[in-house]
Formats: sequence, structure tokens, C-alpha cells
Amino acid sequence: MPDYKRIYKFFGCELSTATEDAKNGTGECPACGNSKTFSVIVKTGQFRCLKCSVKGNVHSFFQLLLDNADTTAKQYAKIKANRKISVSVLKSGGIVYSNYVRRWLVPYYDESENPANLGTFMDFGKSAFKIFKAPELPMVTYRPFDKKLGDKVYAFEGEWDLLAYKAICKQANKKCVSLISTGGATTFTDRMIARVVGKNVTFFWDNDKAGQEDGRSFLSQKIKNFEAGLADWKSIKLSDYNNPKDVRDAYVTTDNDPSKITQLFEDLSLMAENRKEFESTKVKENTKFETNIDDYEEVSEYSEYSEQISELIYTNQSIRDSYDIVLASSLSINLPDLPLWTFVVAPPSTGKSLMIEAFGGTSQYFEYTSKLTAEAFVSGAKGQDVSLIEKLPNKTLFIGDLTVILGLPAVVQEKLWNILREAYNGSLKVNFGNQEAKEYKGYKFNMVAGVTPEIYAYDQSSFGIRMLIVDFVGEDFDEDAQMDIALAKQSNWDEIREKLKCSLLGYYKHLNNHTDFQNPIEIPEKVTNQIKSLAKLAARLRTKVQKDRFEGSYARPKHESPTRIAVQLQTLCKCLCWVHQTKEITPDVYRQLAKVAFDSCPGYGLEIIKYLARKGSASKRTISTTLSIPLTRTGQLLDDYTALGILKMEKRSNMSGNRGRNANIYWLDEKVNDTVNMIVLKERKRIPKQRLVIPRSKSKLRKRKSVTK
Repeated sequence: MPDYKRIYKFFGCELSTATEDAKNGTGECPACGNSKTFSVIVKTGQFRCLKCSVKGNVHSFFQLLLDNADTTAKQYAKIKANRKISVSVLKSGGIVYSNYVRRWLVPYYDESENPANLGTFMDFGKSAFKIFKAPELPMVTYRPFDKKLGDKVYAFEGEWDLLAYKAICKQANKKCVSLISTGGATTFTDRMIARVVGKNVTFFWDNDKAGQEDGRSFLSQKIKNFEAGLADWKSIKLSDYNNPKDVRDAYVTTDNDPSKITQLFEDLSLMAENRKEFESTKVKENTKFETNIDDYEEVSEYSEYSEQISELIYTNQSIRDSYDIVLASSLSINLPDLPLWTFVVAPPSTGKSLMIEAFGGTSQYFEYTSKLTAEAFVSGAKGQDVSLIEKLPNKTLFIGDLTVILGLPAVVQEKLWNILREAYNGSLKVNFGNQEAKEYKGYKFNMVAGVTPEIYAYDQSSFGIRMLIVDFVGEDFDEDAQMDIALAKQSNWDEIREKLKCSLLGYYKHLNNHTDFQNPIEIPEKVTNQIKSLAKLAARLRTKVQKDRFEGSYARPKHESPTRIAVQLQTLCKCLCWVHQTKEITPDVYRQLAKVAFDSCPGYGLEIIKYLARKGSASKRTISTTLSIPLTRTGQLLDDYTALGILKMEKRSNMSGNRGRNANIYWLDEKVNDTVNMIVLKERKRIPKQRLVIPRSKSKLRKRKSVTK
């Protein structure tokens, strides 16, 4: 459901609510200007003004803004001077200025009388004339002159190109074909395609690399049941038209010669590339892999693979471990265990994307996408299923940056997490309104996603606690050393990327060809117990205690079961042995396994547990001061862990020999302390709970000695 409060705010109507979860909000009425009588239902977007009696939904609100716009001749003249488009075309295109929004408005109509969406732009500043659509709502084509499309349609990349072509036709006194525009090939949705079925469409995308490549990809994959062509700018001698970059540019740079421009577009339409009738049941498929791993030379030794990576880029222990862990995760697809889904967490420009890209994109074993949405993962398009999940069985999905999803509305995020939670178990069923539901069974796949530390602020319960976390840079990251290497090798960066890919895929190829996946290593009982201890600690530390805003926790919290993470860690342990080419659990394998378990518990919690395991007991203020954690946050974590049974607490004397309040002293629960001791390879004597001793000041000691004498 759209965030209507955000939509109204986008158009200058800041809704005031009594509380955060209030059902209604009040704002300024676009019709009468009263800010006390204009009310909006936050959940549905329905509005009503008790003074002037206007009412309706968010689309009615758009029309209300258009109806109450009062654009002056001077304002239109400014647009005409900059865009070179006549005022009559601007007006017929619905372009108006709103004093309420303090922006220009651009309406986007679909089938109803009110706009399906509404765009805004400014006529000054860095973003001048760049049109921004209303958030939260689906995009529709801009077609101000044709409510019903004719048989022949010209599709443009952007509203200004469409208006420029309309101005050309009007100036040349020539009848215009039906015109539509979108943001480009990548934004031409299935809903838009449905509007042009049975039409003859020419796409005038921009004369640049992105416009032409995206256009060809669009025509080869999405066109169904209508004749379409891409205007090939290279087919025309563009020097005769001052080498235009787009439609409006062609209009402006040819001295507004309408006959010359109309001839240009007729020629482009006649010579349009890839014009073909596509059957509704056929979509051209791309069966060629971006990377064929069979073409890479094998790297047979672990030491050789590890040394090659360290020679090419900056690495520390954490980065080297991350490469091994991601490689092991991709090999786990060969086991009949739970899939391994991993977040690789690092700040921007630290090299995590370089590692993900080094796996070569789409291949026999991997799929790659720069970002992920619910609609891309499972498409609702009719006909052949173009969903990403169709390509994933028995593969590893690499996602360049999943942090992007965190900037989207909560309802959009939740839709993706719900789909992924269900897909994790190997089966998925998604309903699409009145259409037949899409169901996928037996679709096991791994996932590796690059994210920034912003993910730490996100409630992991949204993921269903299915993701393991790998801290890519670690605590000993040397930014100066990384910069020195990057500056020294800047001119050879493309070569380094290719060599890194050769090393990584060469070693993957060797492991894939020479590993006995049917007989994984048998994990000894001692290591199994350590894995169980890791899982129990991680399950407790990453549990979020649900609290009411005013009354705190409303029930005794329970931590998640450690079973799933124990299975994941055991699977990862087997695969790390394959990566290290060893038949026993070496210290390096266990260290990397413990790293994943500890990294999967981000935040201050693990620091506090380690400190108490080392010190025995301490007060809140001592923990806060020693670990440099804000006192308030320290108190919140200590309260949560006490409620979860991780810590014990009691009030004790401050032991100063002077007056003062007793202090709350915290120590690890005995079972948790045993768990922490079990995790380390080297045996460590458990420190029992101790009293906190506060040193006496020297002045007090001297005073007491003199009294004694």
C-alpha cells in the first residue's frame, strides 16, 4: 500500500498528526487555503475539506492541484525561451505552474479522468527541467494529446522530446501520429506494453550508448504481439542535423526548420532497426552466458589462488577470509543442506563489489543482478515467465548492492523479504490479483549480496534470520595502504579486474572439477560441540527484544532457536574444508567459521559478552567507559540480555568504604559462560562471578590512617 503521507508531502501538503500512528492528518487545502479543515485519511489517501467541500482520493488531489494552478504569461515565456517549445504546445501538454506546490506540474493520464500520476519540475537550479514523478505510485506513459492511441505510435525518451516533436508537427502544419513518452527502455513496463499491443511503434530513444543498447535489449526481450522498431540514429547522416543527441536537440540545433526535422524522423522511422512482428507466445531468449567458466585456466593450489589475490589488490586477514567464505558458500549448492545466504558488509569503495564482480556475472553456476526487487524476482507478466527465480535453481545469485532496497518504502521492502523468506525453503507461491498464481517448487539457490553497514540498523527479523553476515574489512583495515595500492595501479585497473576474475574462477573451476562432493568431511564431535556453542551464542545475541514505546517489553522475550544457524555453520565448515583442500578442521577453517558466527551478531552486544567473559563481572558504567559505548545504549543492551537470560544481575555494595549508591553488577549466565569457553580452540579457565572493587582515593586512605593513629 502506498505511503500516502509521503505523497501529500511531495506536493507541499505536510500532514500534521496527533501521534505517529494517528489515522487522520490535517494540511492546507489547495482549493481554499484553509489549514484546519482539510483532512486526509493516512491509510487510504482520501481527503475532504469541510470548508470548501472538495473531496476525493489522491488522484482527485492531483486534479485539484491542476485546476487551481494559475500560470502567468511571463512564466510560460521563461519555459519557451529555455525549451524552445511554443506556449500553445505547453498548455495543450498540460504543463502548468502551481503556487501551492511552488513547482511546475506535468500530468500523466491513464484511463480515468483524474491523473494516474503527477510530475513536478523547477525552471532554475541544477535540477532545472528535470521531472520528478510522485513517489509510491506506478509510472504511466505521458500521452497528453492522445487519450486513445492510433495505429501508428512514436515513443520518446522523456516528456520534453515528445513536446518538441509536437511543436515540430504544429509548425510544419503536419498531422501528427500518436505520441507517448517514458523515462527510457528500462522504464517501459509491462503495463505500458499492454497499451500498444496491435500498434506499429517506433522507439526514439536517445542517441547515446545507453539509449541504443537498452533499446535493443528491450526489443529483443519484451516485445509481444506488436510491430516495433528502434530508431537507428547511425543510419542517418547526422552531420546534416548538427549531430543531435535526442529529439529536442535535433529540433533546437537545426534552426527550427520544421520541414527538415519532420523528414529526419520519417527517415528514422522507415529505417528503424529490428522491426519485426513478435508472437505473443514467443520472447527472444538470451542463452549466451556472460562468462563461460570452462574458458578459464585452472588454478590448482589454494596458496596460489590466495597469493594471486593478495598481489593484485589490498587485502588484510578479514578480506582474505571473505573471499574464502564467499567461495565456500557458492560450493555449498552441491550439498543437500539448507542454502547459504550471505550479506557481505562493508562501507562504500572498500572492494566488496570488486569481489562480487570477480565471479564473472552470469555463468553456468552463477547469476548476477546489480539490485533486487520483488517484481524482478517474480514477474507478474503474462506469457513466458521472465522471473529471475526461473534462472536460479542450483546456482548462486550475486547481488551487487542490496542496500538500495532499504531506501524504498516499508511496504515495498516487506514484499521482497516475504518472498525471499518463502523461497529460502525451496518452494514459493505468489498471487497476482485475478491472474493464476505462480508456483515454484524445488528451487534451491544460494545468495551473496553486497550491503553497506546501514544494514546493521535494520531489524533482522525482517529477513527471518536466514542471512549469515561477513564483515568484509574487519577491524585492521588500513585505508592508507588501500589508497596507495589503488593509486599505484590506477592505469591498469581493467587488467587487474580481469586477472582477479581469472584467479577466482580458475580456482573455482578446479574445485568444481576435482572435489568429491558426494563425500564431504566428517566433522569431529569436539568441533560439532563448538559449532553448537557458536550457534547458541549467535541466536541469543541477534534476538531483538520487542518493546512498547511507552511501557517497554510487554512479555518475557525468547531468543530464536539456534538450529538453523547451527546447520548453516556446519554446511559452511564442510565447504571451507573444500576451499582449503584439507580433510580436517584446521585452525584457519575454524577461525573463518567463528568469524561468520560473530559477524552475524553485529553491534555492541558481542563486545560486552567478551568483556564479561574476560573480567567476570562489571557495572554498567564500567562497561560503558571501558568499551567506549554510550551509557544509554549499554543500559539497553544489559536490560535486554538480562531479560533473555544471557546475563545475571544483582545490586551489590560499591565496596568503596564510603557512602554511595549500590551498583547493579552484571555477569554471564553460567550456561552462556560455558558456551563462550567452548567456542575458543585454546582452553581458557572460566572466571566465576566476582564483586566489583572500586579503588579508594588516596586522600580518603590518608584520612583513615591518621584517625587510626
